[in-house]
Amino acid sequence: DIVPDTPSGVAFESKLEDTTDITYTDGGAIVCDGSGDFLSIADHADLDLGSDDWTFEGWFYFRATSSTGSSFFSKWGSARSYNFVWHNADQNYKFAWSTDGSNETVITSATFDREAETNRWVHMMVVRTSTHIKVFRDGEEIINSNIGTATIANTSEDLDRKSTL
Repeated sequence: DIVPDTPSGVAFESKLEDTTDITYTDGGAIVCDGSGDFLSIADHADLDLGSDDWTFEGWFYFRATSSTGSSFFSKWGSARSYNFVWHNADQNYKFAWSTDGSNETVITSATFDREAETNRWVHMMVVRTSTHIKVFRDGEEIINSNIGTATIANTSEDLDRKSTL
């Protein structure tokens, strides 16, 4: 469901279309009921990161996480490109990427209390600037890793939440 007024303000200027009747009054987000729902965006050249600078940013609200964790976004399937997850067992955030579509490099944050990461809005941002990937949680830098001139592999995977690490 797409509802109109959350921190993101997504529904006001977006081209997202609701295909169900909405009864929510606290909107502005994609609402999932926790039973296999997710947003999937068809593969497009704009989602191929390569070695350019880029930013992924959003507001996320997890009512609970699976035993393994929850994926924020991913182009990760039979061919690997990139993946950003909350890893429940390790209680940290992880960003992974591949330069060849097969092997991966993973960078991780410090440990966070898993209970504090659920039932609240969290603003997450993953940024590549030149030779660094940085991850921010509620405006605080939690990962800063030098990846050099690595080129992230382009795959035909859709952008969604397919995988955890």
